Amino acid sequence: MVSTTPTKHRFLGLPQYSKVTSPLRRYGDIIMHWQIEAALREEASTGKSLMNSTREDYLPFSRIEVDKIINRLQPHERLISRASRNAETFWLAQLFFRAYYFKEAALPESFTVLVYSTPVGRNHFVGTVLKEYSFDVDMTRPELLGFMEEARVGDTWEVKIDNVNAYVRRVLVTPLRLIERADNK
Repeated sequence: MVSTTPTKHRFLGLPQYSKVTSPLRRYGDIIMHWQIEAALREEASTGKSLMNSTREDYLPFSRIEVDKIINRLQPHERLISRASRNAETFWLAQLFFRAYYFKEAALPESFTVLVYSTPVGRNHFVGTVLKEYSFDVDMTRPELLGFMEEARVGDTWEVKIDNVNAYVRRVLVTPLRLIERADNK
């Protein structure tokens, strides 16, 4: 979320959070660098902190101007982010596809996954992330394979690859054993 108003970051547990990357990457980041530099220069020249200040006369862009820029940039940022995620998913699926079916790279016999969602209704798969690669994979529901335990969010399971579909960029894994139960942490 991009905003000119500080908001808390729930996952990091911070009352306020800001992130700015290299000004060479995105136009929005260069604008933020200009704003930050102007504020630092103002503090240095006046010797006073600008914390909780509402003054804008020293900034290259007013809050209204920054809000307008954000509104124009956000759709582009989402598109770039989605394209980046899709590219990463594509290449990871290619890695697993070529390693699993054509033995072009060595894969371990088993992997570790962390369960992040449980199935709803008749869905046969549990949403998991392959810890070693930070890659989402689908795990067959353990109870459908005769396990006494159902998968719970937060569980850690040992799995093996069962199928790789490079076209839809999905890897299907089969549970081997429950490593750690979520509520035992």
